[in-house]
Amino acid sequence: MKMTKSQVGRVLLANAILVLLLGAGQEIPAADLSDDPGIVGDESVRVGKVDSEKLLPDTTYLRELKGNSKERFVISATAGSLLRFSILQKGIDIVCTIKSETGETVKKVDRPNGAFGREFVTFLPQSSGLFSVEITAWSADATIGRYQIAYSAFAEIRETDRQRDRAEDLTSAAEELRSQGTRESKEKALRVFSDALAVWDELGDKYEQAVVLYGLGFTNYGLSNNYEAARMYYRALKLHSDEKDIFGQAVNHAALGSVQYILNEKELSAYNYRRASEIYKSIGNNRGLGIVYHGLGTVAMLSENFDEALVSLNESLKWRFLANDIGGTALTRTTLAKAYLSKRDFPNAKSNLEEIERVLGAARAGLDFDLNYQKGRFSLLTGNERAAEIHFEKALEISKRNGNKLGEAQSLADLSIANLRLGRDELALSRISDALSIIEQLRESTPGFRNRVRFSATIQPYYDQYITVLMEKHRLQPERRYDQRALEISEQARARGLLDQLERRSLIDQNPVSSDLLEREQILRDQLTNYLASRADGGPITGLFQAASVQFTEIEAEIDRQFSKPQSSASLTLKADEIRGYLDENTVMLQYFLTAEGSFLWYVSNESVKSFKLAPKAEIELLAEEHYACISRLATLNESARCGIRSKELSKFLLAPVAQLIQGKRIIVVKHGMLHFIPFNSLSNPADGRFLIESNEIGSVSSASLLKFLTNTTQSKKPAKTVAIFADPIYAPSDPRLGKNGDESSIWVDGFDLPRLYASRFEAERIASFAGPENFLMMTDANASREAFLQSKLENYRILHFAVHTLIDDRQPELSSIALSNFNSKGGRVFGLIRSSDILRLDLNSDLVVLSACRSNIGQRVEGEGIISFSQTFYSAGARSTISSLWNVGDKVTAELMSRFYRNHLSQGMNASTALRAAQLEIMRDGRWKSPYYWAAFSFEGAF
Repeated sequence: MKMTKSQVGRVLLANAILVLLLGAGQEIPAADLSDDPGIVGDESVRVGKVDSEKLLPDTTYLRELKGNSKERFVISATAGSLLRFSILQKGIDIVCTIKSETGETVKKVDRPNGAFGREFVTFLPQSSGLFSVEITAWSADATIGRYQIAYSAFAEIRETDRQRDRAEDLTSAAEELRSQGTRESKEKALRVFSDALAVWDELGDKYEQAVVLYGLGFTNYGLSNNYEAARMYYRALKLHSDEKDIFGQAVNHAALGSVQYILNEKELSAYNYRRASEIYKSIGNNRGLGIVYHGLGTVAMLSENFDEALVSLNESLKWRFLANDIGGTALTRTTLAKAYLSKRDFPNAKSNLEEIERVLGAARAGLDFDLNYQKGRFSLLTGNERAAEIHFEKALEISKRNGNKLGEAQSLADLSIANLRLGRDELALSRISDALSIIEQLRESTPGFRNRVRFSATIQPYYDQYITVLMEKHRLQPERRYDQRALEISEQARARGLLDQLERRSLIDQNPVSSDLLEREQILRDQLTNYLASRADGGPITGLFQAASVQFTEIEAEIDRQFSKPQSSASLTLKADEIRGYLDENTVMLQYFLTAEGSFLWYVSNESVKSFKLAPKAEIELLAEEHYACISRLATLNESARCGIRSKELSKFLLAPVAQLIQGKRIIVVKHGMLHFIPFNSLSNPADGRFLIESNEIGSVSSASLLKFLTNTTQSKKPAKTVAIFADPIYAPSDPRLGKNGDESSIWVDGFDLPRLYASRFEAERIASFAGPENFLMMTDANASREAFLQSKLENYRILHFAVHTLIDDRQPELSSIALSNFNSKGGRVFGLIRSSDILRLDLNSDLVVLSACRSNIGQRVEGEGIISFSQTFYSAGARSTISSLWNVGDKVTAELMSRFYRNHLSQGMNASTALRAAQLEIMRDGRWKSPYYWAAFSFEGAF
C-alpha cells in the first residue's frame, strides 16, 4: 500500500528542505525536451551539491543523456519503507545506481533489454536519510537518448516486494557477469539468470521473464550454444508479444536473426531481421536499423549474393554512424571486409580493416575477435602466411577467453592452413584436430535432424582441411597410414543427418517412447510441410512457420530424452577396419572426397586400403556437369563426339588409379559433390575403354557407415508378401477411366504437367506376374491413391514399386512428391501427393523400394549430406535399398527395363543390384536403346 498522508507529508517536508539546501530544482514533466540539456556531465558531482537534482515522488521527469555523461538525483527515504522506480528508456540503455550518503552503492540495476523499454527498480532502504540516484549510459559510446524516471513511496513491504528486490539483484548481477565477456563470467551468468528467471516466474511477471530469457539467449549465443540461444530468444519473443511490448519484440526478432544466420537458417534469419526493421523504423531506432541491415547483409552472404550483401552492409554503416555505434560500425566494416575478401577485392577489404582500427583505437582493436580473424584471412589469401599465423593466434586467444567456441574452431582451422603452408605439418594436424573436436561438440549439442543437416553444411571446410593435412602427412610418411585416418574423417563428413535418423529409429524401436509424443511430432512435421507448400510460390515466410519449426525441434529433443544416446554421434561412423569388414572378397569400395586444393580417392577391399590424389574439385565437377548434360538427354550427332571425349576424360580422372584393381569386382561407390549426379555405370574403365557396367556390378551409398544400419536391419519379422505396386494413377479429369470425354489429356499439379503413364500398366502387370498370385498388391487407376498408400500395411511387403510421376523440389526437399491419383473412382478430386512426412509415418521392413519415375533420385544437394531425396526418406522409414533415376526417363523403355529387372530378380533369383545390371545390359544391347540416356538413369543404392 502507498504511504499515509502524514507519511507522505513528512517526505514532502524533507524534500522541501532539500530544495533549500540544493537550490530550487525545476520539475520537468513528460514533454518534449529537445532544448533542455537535462544532463549532468561532471562526474565529480556528489550528493549535496547544488547541481544535484531532487526527485519528488509520483512525478515524472524526462531527461536526455549521452554515453560519456551522468545524471544524479537526490531522494529522501525512510528505513523500512519501499520505493519503486520506473525508468522508461527511449533510445539509450541506462544503468541505475542508488548510493547512500557515504557513497556506498546500495542498489544497482541494469537489465539486458537494450535502449528501449522499462527498467523497474525496487528499493528497500535499510536506513533513513538522503540517497543519490545515479543514471549513466551502459555504453560510453552511446549517442544522445532520452529516458523518463518516476518513483512512488510505500509504507508497507510485502513478501512479493522482497522477491522482486531479489530478482532485480539477480538479473543485474547476471547482466554484469555477462558483460565482463569472459567464458567463466558468462557461464556464471547463465546460472544467475536462471535463478532470476525462477523468481520472476514465481511472481508471474511476464515482462521481466522475457527480459531474463533474452539475457539467457544472449549469453548462450556468446558461448556458441546457438540452439539454446534461439530457444531462449523465441520464448522471450512470445512473452513480449503477449505483453504487446514492441521494443522487446524488435530486440528478440533481431537476436533470432543473428543466431539463425549462424545456424544456416537463411529464410528464418531474413524473416526475423525484416520484422525487427519494421519496428525499428516505426520507433526511429537508428542503432537497431544498423543491426538489422548488417544482419540482412550477412544472410545475403550465406547465399553468396555478395553485391546484395554490400548494399545492405553500406546501409548498416549509415545507421551505425547516426547512432554513434562505434562497436557496431566496427562489426559492419569487418563483415564488409569479409564480403570483399570473398570477391577477392583485396584493396577494399584492406581499407575497411584499416578503418576499423582507426575507429576502435589500438586497445579495443587488439581485443576484437572479428577484426583479428579477418586480418588473418586477408593475410592468408594474399600469401602472407606468417602474418596470418600471428592474427589467427590472437583471434584464438580472444575466442578462448570469451568462450566463443565457434570462433575458437575457426581460428584453429585457419591456423592449420597457415601452418601447413609454412611446412609445419605436425602443428597443422594438431590445430585442425582440435578444431574438429570443437565442431563435433557443437554439432552434438544441436537438436533435431533438419537443424544438424543445416549446421553440417556450414562446417564442411573443417573436414576438408583435416583430410588435406592427413593426406599430406601420408605423402610424407606413408608407413604411418594417415590415409586411413583421412578415410575415417571423410566418413564423419558425410550423410551424418541420415545416420542420425537411422540411429534414432533404432533407439525408438528398442525403447518405449510415448505414442503421444510421436503423434505430436508427426502433426508438427505435417504442419511444417503444409506451411512450406502454402508458400511454394515464393510467398514470405511467416511467424506460424517459425512457431511450428521451434515446436518441432522441441518435440524432437523431448523424444531423444526418452532414451540414452551414444556420447558422441561421431561414433556412428565406421573406422577403416570396420568398413573392410563389410566387404567380401569380390566387393570393393571407391570413396571420393573433392576439395579445392585436390581431391582424394580411397580404394577399400576386405584386405587393404589404398589412397590416391586426384584433380582439384573444380576440374572434376566441370567434367561431371558436362557428362551429366550429355547422358541425361539424347545428344545430336555433333554433340556425341564431344560428349564421348569428355566422358572418357571424366572416367580417367575418377578411375585411372584403380582401373586394374576394380576389374570384375562388385563396386560400392561413395560419391561426393557433383558426383552424386553421375551414374558410374555410364563411365568407362580406362583399362579397356568399355562401359564400367559391362564388367562390374555397381551400387552406391551416401556413406560407408550406412552399411552398418542397412545390413543389420532385423530380418526376424521378414515381410510375408513380395511386392506392393502403385501404377498408372488417374491424373486428368478427361481420363476415359472416369467415363468422361474431353480434349484435356493431363493436369497441372504444383506446376508440373502430369500426362498419363500408359506403359506403367504393362509394367505393373508384368511385375505382378513374376510375384505370384497371392504375394502382391497392385493398386492402379483411382485405387493408386494416397489413401491406399497410407492404409495398405506396406510393412508386410518386401518390395515397394512406384510406376508413377514424381514431382521434385530441389530447393525444399520436404515438398518433393510421389504423385498418385488425383481423382477417386467417382470422378471427385482428391489430394494425391505423397511427401516425405507421409513416408515417415510408415514402419517399413522392405528390402527394396523402386521409384520407377523421372528424376526420382534428384533433390536438394546439401554439402556434407549429399542429395536429400526419396531414397534417404525411405531409409529413414525402414527400407534397406532403393532403385531410382537421375533424369527424365521414357515411359516405354522404363517399363521394359523394369519388366526385365523383376524377371531377373523374382523369377531367376538374382539379387537386386545384379538383376538391375543384367536388365540394363539387355537394354543397352537393344539397337533401339543403346545410348546411356535410355539405360543408365537408374541406380541401385544401399546394401547389396
